[in-house]
Amino acid sequence: MTRLYSLLLSALLCITTLAARAQVDFIDITLNSGSRVSYPIASVESVSFHTEAAPGDGSYEHPYSVAEALVAYLSQTAAQQVWVKGVIVGSVQGSYYSDATLALEGSPASNLLLADTRWETASGRCLPLQLPTGAVRKALNLQDNPDNFHHELLVYATLDKYFGVAGLKSPSQYELGPLASDIVQGSAQHPGRMEVPALVSGDEFVVHQAFVTDQTTQRVPNFYVSYSPALHHSHWVAFRFDDKTRPKNTTRSEGSSYPQDPDCASSLPTTAFAGTGYDHGHLCASADRLYSSKANEQTFYMTNMSPQLPQFNRTYWNYYETYVQTIGRDEAFADTLYVVKGGTIADGQVERQLSCNGIQVPVPKYYFMALLKVKDQQYSAMAFWMDHKEYDTVKDKNAELAAYAVSIDELERLTGFDFFPCLPAATEQSVEGQLRLTDWNLPEIQR
Repeated sequence: MTRLYSLLLSALLCITTLAARAQVDFIDITLNSGSRVSYPIASVESVSFHTEAAPGDGSYEHPYSVAEALVAYLSQTAAQQVWVKGVIVGSVQGSYYSDATLALEGSPASNLLLADTRWETASGRCLPLQLPTGAVRKALNLQDNPDNFHHELLVYATLDKYFGVAGLKSPSQYELGPLASDIVQGSAQHPGRMEVPALVSGDEFVVHQAFVTDQTTQRVPNFYVSYSPALHHSHWVAFRFDDKTRPKNTTRSEGSSYPQDPDCASSLPTTAFAGTGYDHGHLCASADRLYSSKANEQTFYMTNMSPQLPQFNRTYWNYYETYVQTIGRDEAFADTLYVVKGGTIADGQVERQLSCNGIQVPVPKYYFMALLKVKDQQYSAMAFWMDHKEYDTVKDKNAELAAYAVSIDELERLTGFDFFPCLPAATEQSVEGQLRLTDWNLPEIQR
């Protein structure tokens, strides 16, 4: 086994390669910078992504990214003044945030939209920036300064509600930077991995592959993990149901000891949750991966485990898992179902810390699922966002599922993640902003 090291846009991407084989499928990796790099699935076993920049804390030295600011807004108890770095991508051209437009034409002088990349396509991943009358407005607004469009901007402002959403108000200092990079590599020249979100800086990104059946040596991507070595918990796992991965050819692996992930250098030890009172909660469920024994065994790796309350894990979370498995295995429902699951570990989104053999492990305050289906070349998307708690007995499961459904845009705002970045831009903008429960065999409910 060899290792290939590549320095790309101030990020170090470490790829563990396998023996050469037919390269018919690729993984598109979207970096936090917005740049995309592509690798043949057949030659990638695991990827560790490490950024040279420290995570943002809102200071001048380490400003928040737009995604980090969106998450910080959710956890703050009062408005706070912070430094944020983003790219000017548009403005709100009306009285409501629904009037947000990612374009230069028609921009008013009163506000801007900031995003993490110049090719952002969803206003749900942007921050509106207020431009009060004065020197800051005169220097930054797009109406008078159209050349500012797609330039980087470092700004000191108050993180507060603006247009009814997380935003920046009363900016007092700013630094206008260069035109944002437009380097994008090979994302439209081959079949990318639609289920993989944009990577999280500092995470180890692991690609698990497994045999299609126990009787063949053909391998397919089983699931992907974005694991935080600093927080000792995954940010998300991603996988798909398709013609190779939806069959049920085996059963749950019995007697699993929850082994350390052999492809993740910072995986928790197998005994990490012992005696804590919390279950080993699967993110990618055991029943999600039943097409081969190896595929199922990999779901027991500790990188795929989250500390969950027993009743939540065995009853409530299981409702959602069963629903996803049902629609994922229904060829009449979807040609392919793309799935991302996770528990929240950002500041303000953690219930408590578990002490596991001297290691502090976060207990998520919320759990989520992001779903994208394609049927006859038509896309539809939906997400779930739920509290991590003990729930009462549920009588109407479909109504309960519908109650915790949100759009992908809303889930991106809640988590700060960029889901399904390989969707074509126009499709992404329309699909991720909609929530049509009838597309998902769920009842429309009054919210």
